[in-house]
Amino acid sequence: MPNLSAVPLAAPPVHRRTIVRPTLILLLAIAVIALGGCGIFNTHKKVAVAPLLTPLSDANKATLIAEINRVASVKSVHGKVDILFEDTSFADQGISDKYRQADGTITVQRPGKIYLIIKVPFIATDIAQMTSDGETFRVAVLQGDEKYKRFVKGTNNAGP
Repeated sequence: MPNLSAVPLAAPPVHRRTIVRPTLILLLAIAVIALGGCGIFNTHKKVAVAPLLTPLSDANKATLIAEINRVASVKSVHGKVDILFEDTSFADQGISDKYRQADGTITVQRPGKIYLIIKVPFIATDIAQMTSDGETFRVAVLQGDEKYKRFVKGTNNAGP
């Protein structure tokens, strides 16, 4: 005959603490996440504001006219640029493709002429070239697969 005194008659009592504690921790975690996303914590940050420029020198009318004429005599500006491309053609569907940053050189000449060369970083091979005369633009894509290599010509008028 089996020993019945060793067999428990009922399951051990479930303590209320073992149920309340995980539920309380879960609710507390949800509250912290929800309140943290609302901007309740850390809403004020100190921002460095550049000081206002004060006049560096006094100038009479003749000096100002001479300075304006000096700036107006500049016919072209040449510089280096860093370009980051982003394709937003599917932005209405939430898709945006970002490409690596490229180096470039730009020459801007009055009136409205632009010449831009985009190069592969570190190799200095041309990726694309663009020119504009103020009315039309021309873009030559020189690198990439055959589906990307092309010559595009268009107008600068955006139109309504």
